[in-house]
Amino acid sequence: MNSALGLFEDSLDWLNQHYKEYRFFTERDIVWTVQVHLMDAIANSLPSHQVHCNYPVLADQCKCLADVAVLDNTDTVPLAAEFKYEPDQSRDDTLPSKSPVVLWKEGVCQDVARGQRYGANHAAEAVVSVFIDEGSCFRRKDPPRGVIGQIGMTGCLCSFHEHQRHRLHGTCHPRFYRTLYDFA
Repeated sequence: MNSALGLFEDSLDWLNQHYKEYRFFTERDIVWTVQVHLMDAIANSLPSHQVHCNYPVLADQCKCLADVAVLDNTDTVPLAAEFKYEPDQSRDDTLPSKSPVVLWKEGVCQDVARGQRYGANHAAEAVVSVFIDEGSCFRRKDPPRGVIGQIGMTGCLCSFHEHQRHRLHGTCHPRFYRTLYDFA
């Protein structure tokens, strides 16, 4: 496992532990939170690396922008990450007419396919797709093509068919799915 991937996994574990301390409204809120935590970790452990947002991992395809990318001092991409976020539809601060926010085929599956393209083109050493389903809206969906399972934020292997919903202090604790592709 490369060091950037390890620090990213640590940042996701940190997010899981501190999720209830935040109120997220959009995918960008989560990306920003993870990016700031990852930037601090990279600065302390890999000072020659940089963290970028909306980075063109596939340079010839400007629409293929990774939500988060880590670059080393040779402009190699040790890590690219894609995020999707579906807020809990039962929250008081979201309109039911705005749900679902994420489309399955055009959102989650497309992010997974983009991650697979990054690896197939050797554009990134490791790629992680993160899907945070705050209210378990997509619990009955089959995993995207090419994905065996997801690593839950607690470290256990879980599938898209897990039906658990957790409530912590009146706020929903989301189901996190991570799909890791390690191409190095």
